[in-house]
Amino acid sequence: MHSSVPFFWGVAAISLPPVLDHGPPPHVLYNAGETKNLPCKVKPLPQGEGHQEPHYEWFRNGLKLEENALYSFHSQEDGTSLRISTSASETPVEGYFQCKVSNEFGTAMSNVSMLQAAGKLLLFYIEASGISLNKKEEL
Repeated sequence: MHSSVPFFWGVAAISLPPVLDHGPPPHVLYNAGETKNLPCKVKPLPQGEGHQEPHYEWFRNGLKLEENALYSFHSQEDGTSLRISTSASETPVEGYFQCKVSNEFGTAMSNVSMLQAAGKLLLFYIEASGISLNKKEEL
């Protein structure tokens, strides 16, 4: 009788998709010139599983990111992180970031993380509160 479960060195391999253990926080503030790291970690597979190396991708506002001076990907034993070097951009680096992890058996998506310049949040709060500032006042 032929089994449909593949064997690796006498140990049955179970087909498991990746499961996220820890994703990026929902809201990240940064100051100009600061570097931010967004984590994307998967739960380890039980011993005896077949080789199911996960593949990681990062997205900003729904578009796949490529490595460049602004974005770099850093592999770790249990996942990856997206390093965002805000000093590499003349304009604010803001948006919605998300990690996608996949292997031959499935896909997992992290929650969306909103990256925002810290000063903009303060200005929004001041405007929403009705506080008026003149040019001599400091925040």
